[in-house]
Amino acid sequence: MNTTNNSIISQAQVEVKTKIEKALKIFDEPKTPIEKDTVEHIKPLVTGEIAQNITDKKLTLKGCLEYCFDKGKKFKVGNAAAIKPEQHFKWCRDYFGIEKGAIGNAESTTKPISKPRKIINSTESTVEQISLFEV
Repeated sequence: MNTTNNSIISQAQVEVKTKIEKALKIFDEPKTPIEKDTVEHIKPLVTGEIAQNITDKKLTLKGCLEYCFDKGKKFKVGNAAAIKPEQHFKWCRDYFGIEKGAIGNAESTTKPISKPRKIINSTESTVEQISLFEV
């Protein structure tokens, strides 16, 4: 009887793994930097339940980015919108149905991009710009 239970569990694990692998195919070939960043953030968060959601709703990477761009239009000033990476990734998680802090979720390894800061030296009255990529 114990062998039967192990067999059932193994079959269930194989089914979940197969669902996840099938769902992850939508992330196989990111073409742009924003697609690559999105894949890097979302792919590790996909669980069996999320894979089922991706499959059932036919969610795509392109659809995710369109969802984010539509959300970003609300913040548009002129012809551009400045959206923080944290906000973008939250919208991506929302699109795929991933709750922050849910089992299987991990925090993003992407560091937010900081704005350039102006530092005024009172003795020289010069302005120094700090790189966006400072560590």
